[in-house]
Amino acid sequence: MMRTLFIYAILLLGIALSTGTMQKVINHNALFVWINKTYTTASLQTTYLTHVTTLMEPHMSKCHITSTANFPLNQFEVCYTSQTLPLHLVGQSITLTADTLRHGSSRADEATAEIVTLFGPGFVQSRLFFVAEQTNSWQIAVNAKHDAPASVLLEIWLGTEHLGTLSFDEGDNTWETLSLSAPIAPGFHNLYIWYKNDFFDPELGLDRNAYIQSLQIMRQDFADE
Repeated sequence: MMRTLFIYAILLLGIALSTGTMQKVINHNALFVWINKTYTTASLQTTYLTHVTTLMEPHMSKCHITSTANFPLNQFEVCYTSQTLPLHLVGQSITLTADTLRHGSSRADEATAEIVTLFGPGFVQSRLFFVAEQTNSWQIAVNAKHDAPASVLLEIWLGTEHLGTLSFDEGDNTWETLSLSAPIAPGFHNLYIWYKNDFFDPELGLDRNAYIQSLQIMRQDFADE
C-alpha cells in the first residue's frame, strides 16, 4: 500500500510539472509535502520537523518560525509550499540543466536557458529530496567551462557542509564535467555550487567568470554500473 501511494504521488508530480509557471512551482512543492508524508508514513514528528526546518534554512526563516516544539503541520505546509524555488526528487539520478539551475542562481539576471553565468562571486542553489531507505554515496557532477585565467574553483556545499571543490584549471575555454562523491542521507537538502575566486584586471584584460551548463546527481552504485 505504501509503495502504491508513493508511485501515485510521483504520477501526480508529473501532471503538476506540465502546467503553469509560478503556480506550477507551488503545485510542485505542495506535492512534495504530500510525497514526504507518504514516504514517512505520515508521521512528521517534532524531531523530524526540527531536522527539516534546519535543512531548509535560510528559507524557513522567512516564515518567522522561532520554535518547532509545537510546530503545526499546516504551518509547515504553508511555509514550505510558499517557496518559489522548485524542489527536485532524486531517486537514482537526476540532471538539472541551466534552464532549471538559473532559478536558484544568486545572480539570476546573468543566466540564460543554456548557461548559468556568475560574473562575480555567487552561487547556484538546488533544493533536493533524496528518496532512499538509508544514507548512500552520491556522485555530484558539474559541467562547467575552463575559463581564463585559471582556475575556476566551484565549491560544492550540502547545507552548511563543504563536500569538496571542483577545480576547472585548464584556462583554455573548453568545457568539462568534473565530479566528487559524498555520503548523503535521505530527505530534504539544499545543495549549493559556490563560486568565490572571481578575478578581474582591466589593465591586463583578464576576467575570470564561472559558466555552468548542468548539474548531475547520481547514486554511486548506479553510476558504477
